[in-house]
Amino acid sequence: MGIKGADSYISILSVAPIFDDDIALDYGTREEFNISHSVEDASSLLYELKISGSIVSECDCYRVDSSVRDEYRKALQGNECSKYVQAVSLFLEHANAGFAAKMRNVLGARAARITSAVLKLALDSSQDDLNDLVEIVHDGARLGRGADARRTVLLLSELPPHPERERQQNFFRALDLWRHGDRENARENLECVLRFPRQDLAGAIAAHLLAVLEIDRGEEFLAIPLLEQSLTDLDSISHKQGRVLVLITLGRAQREIATRERISNTPTSATDYFSFARSSFNEAITLAERLGERTGLASAFLELAISYQREGDLDLAIQTAENAHANTPSTDPEIVRVLTTLGSFYNKKDRYSEAALVLEEAFKKSSKSQPNLELAKVLNVLASNERKRGLKSARQHATESVQLGRQLENSRHIAHSLNTLAATVLDFAENEVDIDLAEASLTEARKILQDLNDARGLTLIDNTQRVMQRKKKEIRGD
Repeated sequence: MGIKGADSYISILSVAPIFDDDIALDYGTREEFNISHSVEDASSLLYELKISGSIVSECDCYRVDSSVRDEYRKALQGNECSKYVQAVSLFLEHANAGFAAKMRNVLGARAARITSAVLKLALDSSQDDLNDLVEIVHDGARLGRGADARRTVLLLSELPPHPERERQQNFFRALDLWRHGDRENARENLECVLRFPRQDLAGAIAAHLLAVLEIDRGEEFLAIPLLEQSLTDLDSISHKQGRVLVLITLGRAQREIATRERISNTPTSATDYFSFARSSFNEAITLAERLGERTGLASAFLELAISYQREGDLDLAIQTAENAHANTPSTDPEIVRVLTTLGSFYNKKDRYSEAALVLEEAFKKSSKSQPNLELAKVLNVLASNERKRGLKSARQHATESVQLGRQLENSRHIAHSLNTLAATVLDFAENEVDIDLAEASLTEARKILQDLNDARGLTLIDNTQRVMQRKKKEIRGD
């Protein structure tokens, strides 16, 4: 066979991320690859490649040594791309049959699924293949598997050039950046995805995430067209579960507009947008119930509860939040947010003992291993509860909530927790130092909320400011 045969063999084997003897000999004896004329010849050549170190052991399998793999694979993709496609097809046949268990053992179950899904894209880059890959990686992100998106970007970079490849890589790079909190760079990649619009899951998720960024900036009117685009894309591929999530976000945007309109004394518009929000949440609830999607159902109930509270119906808000609690599994990460919101509603209804119980449960379920927004919010509501009960521990928890917000660089939470801290300090204020701390906290919070266009937050600051003015007079004797 000589060197030429060895080069051909390595070139074909470089397509497979890992392989065993059965796969290698299948490649080596296929007429279309022109490597050998018999199993004996292929076995002999395969043995020589192992001895030379061109093929290295990978647990119970093998792979082409990484120092030469990229070079051979790229040469094959450029010079004989039809053979590359045939090699991918043959590997997927094995990966979907007897080799599947070995592949899972070596790569892990999710990495094996991602690898197979990426290689399927190499064959024709169909919309269905991309949707399958997006589904796998997006589900992983929801489960906290940040490495899935990064691995997918790397695997896509190993595929032959294709007009869709840049869009695909931009999308998965955005998921990776989003997962690691780099939302501004994620935005750039998401916008690149939408510059080449396709009615697929990548486009729907990109539009949804960009809408979330607009809501975070207080630009809900810019978010709504993106959410409508996302819903259209999801409907085109009959993705019902995604529709639940986007409807919830649409309801949030409509609710924020309604809240701002009410504060700016445009009651007719506020009533309309609250009605739109309730319709979006109720549609999400109906769909989630039909799908048996408990997390989406709990989230929709919770957002609807917040809407009722904003409209002034606290009893209905509590009842709906309790529905959210009943539909949230105790192991679901969303349980902390559900309990925190329910605790805040109990607080507003002066049901302080019930609030304390659910907030204690939320605190116990919050992850303490690293800074996170859920814990910061629990501490903020806990401080409010303790303040109303006259407990001095409120100041410590309010301070910790502000500190966590700063660590997370979450401007909106910093502002809201600063308001809680100021209110807590004022409740127990005894001297000018306390007044100065409250005033500084409110000044910083106001600046942040003005930048975020958060009219509701600014109303809360105004209320605390009035309390501070009265407290100033008390302490100074004016």
